[in-house]
Amino acid sequence: MSLGAPSFEYFLQSDTQFANPLASAPSTVGSYVVIGFTPANSNYVQQGEAVYYSITPAKPTLALTANGGTYNGQAFAASVTVTGVSGTPAGSLESVAPTLLYYTGSTASGTGSSSAPVNAGTPNRSSWVERRGLSPFSIARSPW
Repeated sequence: MSLGAPSFEYFLQSDTQFANPLASAPSTVGSYVVIGFTPANSNYVQQGEAVYYSITPAKPTLALTANGGTYNGQAFAASVTVTGVSGTPAGSLESVAPTLLYYTGSTASGTGSSSAPVNAGTPNRSSWVERRGLSPFSIARSPW
């Protein structure tokens, strides 16, 4: 005799009394409990077991491009795309765009600028605030 399909209930781990079941299996970052139940019949009693688990944040991938060149009076802006679990590069992830900061000198220290560099000078670096993924570039002096 078949017992039939088990059933599952999902809860936040903070719901220690299991009083507020979630509407469906969770898909967002957090700590959860799933309780699986076998159905009861004339030969078996209902049996349940709890499993505690967590969903952790995914780590996005950044692609940062910063091309230098010869001074031309125009800003040399960097560009960045971010790729999340979808695998599709975009300018933002969950409506949050990476922030570019520009630094003058050979290290990304001090206070960066959100304005892309225009003038010739020492190498500049572009950095995403959280990851500090450095992409060095320089602007050379014009020969004219």
